[in-house]
Amino acid sequence: MKRTRITDTIEYIEPTDIPSNISCSAVVVSSSPKIVIDLNLSDSDTESVLKEIRPDQSYISHYHIDHSRGWQAIEKFSNADYFIPRGEEQFLSDRNAFLKHTPGNRGNVETWKIFLEQSGYREIEKYRVFDGSHRIKTGSSTIECIATAGHSPSHTSFYFPTERILFAGDLGLSEFGPWYGWESCDIGSYVESLLRLKSLKTDILLTSHEGIIRSEIDAVWDNCLSQFFLREQSIREQLDAGKTKQEIVALGIYFTNKDRVKEPMKSVITIWDAIMLDHHLKILESDSLAARFPELSALPFTPN
Repeated sequence: MKRTRITDTIEYIEPTDIPSNISCSAVVVSSSPKIVIDLNLSDSDTESVLKEIRPDQSYISHYHIDHSRGWQAIEKFSNADYFIPRGEEQFLSDRNAFLKHTPGNRGNVETWKIFLEQSGYREIEKYRVFDGSHRIKTGSSTIECIATAGHSPSHTSFYFPTERILFAGDLGLSEFGPWYGWESCDIGSYVESLLRLKSLKTDILLTSHEGIIRSEIDAVWDNCLSQFFLREQSIREQLDAGKTKQEIVALGIYFTNKDRVKEPMKSVITIWDAIMLDHHLKILESDSLAARFPELSALPFTPN
């Protein structure tokens, strides 16, 4: 793992020896009470951090496996209260509910169960809930929990207003852009969440998978926002050209070059792209993202 000291009490930890699809970066606040956010490194690194920090409270940004599978280590190696976003309890405590609202009825259910098992999904029993009105007071810091739905129904970001530090969570701020491949995702809410976070005064932006961002933060938000519109424009152009849904999915919404991927992941990412396409088609049935968010027309792209 890679550990970066942000302030005297705030530390950012990145996983280095485990795939990113089952792990994420974490934030640790070592004042009182001691807080960990999205602590889900490799099993050994998670255990090591827990034994060192001995947290009082543990929070996750959302229910996806790359953020939530660490709860087992937290329960085993600490006495921390485990907090999950209100509205996502069913995904974490009921495997069938997880399957219903993620791949839905797409693909083979048994295949998805195997995927969950291999990814480390376990039903959780002991937890507390929080929401976007929640504030965490720790030492001289206050952490504001900000509801940022879209990537998941109750995805939450964590803002340190005094320090002007934002842990945005898993919002797709790399060149690959935002991901919304489960049935429980929502593009409109996602865009609104990005705009909400962009309005905050932020000097240091911490992310789940893209590291630390210290400069040109507004441009990072704009790039992420633009991906929705560019994808919508591409989909509309392909539909106008007579391409079928299957052909559009094969070319890729998020995942291109699928032929390079082996099974079963090839089928998984194909379903993810199909779901992302359906999210766009739902909007295009009535209007467009450009019509819903005209204020974004000044972004560095030109939606039709």
